[in-house]
Amino acid sequence: MGSARAAHLPNRTFVGRADDVVALEARLREARIVTLLGPPGVGKTHLAAHVARRAAEGDAYPGGVHWCALTSVRDATSLVGAIREATARVPAPAS
Repeated sequence: MGSARAAHLPNRTFVGRADDVVALEARLREARIVTLLGPPGVGKTHLAAHVARRAAEGDAYPGGVHWCALTSVRDATSLVGAIREATARVPAPAS
């Protein structure tokens, strides 16, 4: 079940940053959406993909985990489009 629920997540090797993983997982238990901020190249995307993949493998998110790439977003309109595209490719739940 985990592979289907994580089908659109980036597949990346992840090593270290255990404290950041724990902190981000705790934050996700409090909020449905979390934003990671930091300068380019510090590993925000790798950290997010790793935590999202772990979340998709568990039972906390029965509807699955959705990945929305925001690298090309420059304004509110393109943000809405990116979210629409990310959620449109989510498979329907198995009955």
